[in-house]
Amino acid sequence: MPNENEEYFVDVIISTWGVTASESYVSPERLADLETIIFEKIRQKTFTKEDEGKTVKKAFQYFDLEGKGVVDIKQFASALRKFGCVFSDVEIAALFQKYDFDQSGKLAYDEFCAIFALKGAGVNPNVNPVFKLSREPPLEILNRIKSALKKNGLTGVTTLSRLFRKADKNKSLTLCRSEFCWVLKEAGFHLTKNEFDNIFRYFDKNCDDEISYKEFMGFIRGDLNERRLNVVGQAFKKLDKAADGKISIGEMKLFYDANNHPEVKLFFYEFSF
Repeated sequence: MPNENEEYFVDVIISTWGVTASESYVSPERLADLETIIFEKIRQKTFTKEDEGKTVKKAFQYFDLEGKGVVDIKQFASALRKFGCVFSDVEIAALFQKYDFDQSGKLAYDEFCAIFALKGAGVNPNVNPVFKLSREPPLEILNRIKSALKKNGLTGVTTLSRLFRKADKNKSLTLCRSEFCWVLKEAGFHLTKNEFDNIFRYFDKNCDDEISYKEFMGFIRGDLNERRLNVVGQAFKKLDKAADGKISIGEMKLFYDANNHPEVKLFFYEFSF
């Protein structure tokens, strides 16, 4: 749905799933306020020659007892309290969910630290954040692919997705270099070797000569903006009664009532005769 239909998108999600009726709902505006509070608290504890990202990382490392680079929601709350950020359980859960990008119940705090490092760099331009993206996406090439897919509408994206699944013989959700090259050619994208290498190198995060085509498709489709992501996250949390990071059809049926859908009303009207 186009960005200009922002209010309509939010209204559809909220009215469909009754998000605001949930006790766990935290509005996007309140989340933004919480992030501002967190940043100010972190900034107060950051030395002049340091950056905010490094300050946050030290706090998380203190609670990351296994040194795995991730924290659960309790450790996340403890780290925030260390900075003097005392929020309600509902607000903590909403913040954690926002930054738990893969909804695994574990937050990779390097990504969280990077956000505040870059915020700090904006406040103090003389400080270079220690957390930087090591690879810049080859935007010119990727934008050409996006534009070509956009011309074909939904068909272009679904065709590319189907080709990726076809090439993924072992169902690993990854492709090697030759498989990825084959898909792009089959989809009608004739890139130079240098262009192809730039794309593959960027998405080959582990440098193991394989890429996640799911990640590639996510980049091509683009992310939900922050407001949409927040409201969708709240709806997901409400529907996920088992709190297992998945929504079953049964869980959706508990909350969705189609009785007022025009086609349903028409059916019952005709059936009554």
